[in-house]
Amino acid sequence: MRFSNDGSNWSAWESAVASRAYVLPAGDGYKTVRVQYLDKANNRSAICSDFIRLDTTAPTGSILINNGASTTTTLSVTLNLTWADAGAGVSRVRFSDNGSTWTPWMTQSPIREYTLPDGLGYHTVRAQFRDGADNYSPGYNDYIKVVAP
Repeated sequence: MRFSNDGSNWSAWESAVASRAYVLPAGDGYKTVRVQYLDKANNRSAICSDFIRLDTTAPTGSILINNGASTTTTLSVTLNLTWADAGAGVSRVRFSDNGSTWTPWMTQSPIREYTLPDGLGYHTVRAQFRDGADNYSPGYNDYIKVVAP
């Protein structure tokens, strides 16, 4: 068997196996891998191919609490979220109040109701986004000061 990424340049012939590691060419996007087989009588098979989308780029995003307000009198706030991903697309989001304990992954929504931890003062909420290829964004955050009503 032999392999090609472009249908013109082929690897050297090698013994046929049922499964083999293969390195895709660099760069995100759709990749086509072609294989051809050779029998003992030197007959070549038709070229077989399949494609896969390579996505190694993390999504990006942002979070605003109450549309960027600096203070609130209630622990119930609205998170305004944006996200982008040029690859497989953002599929999940999660939140943290402390940067180490996170909510379970959930379906993303541009607006999400959220309850801050008890107490007056500054509260930071972090958001992290995950795409369909399991790439994780860095944590994005915003803060708001909870004041007495």
